[in-house]
Amino acid sequence: MQQIGLKVEFMKMTSRYYNAVIILDSRLSPPEQWQEFGHELCHALETKLTMSPLSAELQEMQANVFAYKFCVPSFMLKRIQLSQVQIDLVRLIASRFKYTRICFREVGFTQ
Repeated sequence: MQQIGLKVEFMKMTSRYYNAVIILDSRLSPPEQWQEFGHELCHALETKLTMSPLSAELQEMQANVFAYKFCVPSFMLKRIQLSQVQIDLVRLIASRFKYTRICFREVGFTQ
């Protein structure tokens, strides 16, 4: 992260991006922290402008989508053989990419 001028810290507070620091909630599980990292990384990479509440809401939705796709890159998903039953596939992906169930719902997987 130093190569792009970002720092990552773990604290007992809700995850956020502030002043070139991605702060991750240390109380979350590793899969939840990974998902939060993807979300906050999107904020770090986008241009920050003064926004109306409506555009801020849109930016949050876009950061969530980015986080889901960042945490489980679709090009890597395509390499996984789909010969197992769906629940086994969900567990494999969750284990490999430290993905939460919320993310799975967003990318179309159900249990």
